[in-house]
Amino acid sequence: EGGGWPGTFEDVAQAVDLLAKHDDPRLDCHRVAFVGHSAGGHLALWASGRSRLRPGLPLYKESPFMPHGVIGLAAITDLQKHAGETNGCQEELLGLIGTDESRLSERCAQISPALLGSDVQVTLLHGDSDELVSPEQARTMHEADTIMLEGAGHFDMIHPGTAAFTVLLRTLDAVMKS
Repeated sequence: EGGGWPGTFEDVAQAVDLLAKHDDPRLDCHRVAFVGHSAGGHLALWASGRSRLRPGLPLYKESPFMPHGVIGLAAITDLQKHAGETNGCQEELLGLIGTDESRLSERCAQISPALLGSDVQVTLLHGDSDELVSPEQARTMHEADTIMLEGAGHFDMIHPGTAAFTVLLRTLDAVMKS
């Protein structure tokens, strides 16, 4: 209720887990990719890594639905590093995490994709001219395939007709064929 900790993450988990219960024969649950932009990219990456949460943690769930792959677009991958930046979005971060500085590391370990990791193919697309989410965020997930888009800003990859959007479509096609 009200979002934040742990509600936002519980909501995402419940929504994603509904895919496993879907009985439409047109949906192949083994060929699902999560794609998200910015904060949505953070949630897509988190959802693809939640199988790594251990029992006893508030967001742990046995056998969560896992995608075939995940693509983060200008995604926030390291919440603690992002919280230390000063471009406007960071003020909302402590509200999302629902804690003060003393418990920030503990919660970030459960919801920060760079710390949690993923058991599926991770691809990050990030513009090197992004002024809202630092391009350094794309370098924090070492196991990810990272594509740095020259001259692209924060929103370029979600706008049809841009070169960055074309890269997204090619990347999604490649992830689904792998």
